[in-house]
Amino acid sequence: MARVHPIEAHWYLPLVGVAPASQGQGLGSTLLGPILAACDVAGLSAYLEATSRRSVPLYSRHGFEPLGEIRVGDCLALR
Repeated sequence: MARVHPIEAHWYLPLVGVAPASQGQGLGSTLLGPILAACDVAGLSAYLEATSRRSVPLYSRHGFEPLGEIRVGDCLALR
């Protein structure tokens, strides 16, 4: 994971999630909004790992860019 993890100062968002039944209703954006605003005020970037391809468009809308894919053995890929 270290090969794609940023080395400059940043906020690491380890867990951002919405219950499957509530996905697609804007709740992910609601959760991300205040954190990303705080990052902007602090002048810091944010880093996260997407555990689902479905979440990549959400993160892209908020300015995140894919750095690569992390895969260890047959575990779930992180993007």
